[in-house]
Amino acid sequence: MDLFQRLEIGTCSVTAFRFTPMGPRLLAFNEMGTLAHVIPKPPEPPVAESATGEATNP
Repeated sequence: MDLFQRLEIGTCSVTAFRFTPMGPRLLAFNEMGTLAHVIPKPPEPPVAESATGEATNP
C-alpha cells in the first residue's frame, strides 16, 4: 500500500519548507515545539584586511 496515505497532520502543528535552486527542502514536519532551527541565520559581516594584511572586524 502507498505510504502517502499513512501521513497524518497534527492540529496546531507547523510544516516548513525552504525552496532553493536545487529544489524544495523539508525543514520541519508536524513541529509543535520551538521553530528556532527553521529561521535562517543572518549573513556574517565581511572581514576587512588591515594594511599589514591581518584580518580585522570593523
